[in-house]
Amino acid sequence: MIHADSGEIDLAPHLRVGARTAEGTFLRSHLAARAKALTLSPGWSAYRLDRLNLFGRSFRVTLRFHQGWLVAVELYQVGAVSKMSWDDWSHQEENARKADHDTWLDALLGPPPYAYAWGSIRSEHDPLGGYSQIVIRYGAEQAA
Repeated sequence: MIHADSGEIDLAPHLRVGARTAEGTFLRSHLAARAKALTLSPGWSAYRLDRLNLFGRSFRVTLRFHQGWLVAVELYQVGAVSKMSWDDWSHQEENARKADHDTWLDALLGPPPYAYAWGSIRSEHDPLGGYSQIVIRYGAEQAA
């Protein structure tokens, strides 16, 4: 569940993350053992998790930390089988993913916008990157 009052999200039984989640806390969790560390600029770190079933959908999840504190959770809905290459990518499928993200958020949280005192939740499409995702950001907007 995404908790609109705090921005926390339940990633697994006994693992709820949010703005007060320290990187060390995540690294001690059972999800960290199979997470892939991503290389970023100094002060920034990120971890891509295995597929997680969140509220009836399968997502690839990325956690982004700045100075040791969680600043963003990125959710990218995936199908039963991952695409083997960019040759399998299509605008239609990516538009459908974005629409599905929008519908899913509406069912969980009501209609947008999702702006809160703790941060924001947005369904985004990156035309340059060619993908759509849901981003939960904590605090002021920052770029990694």
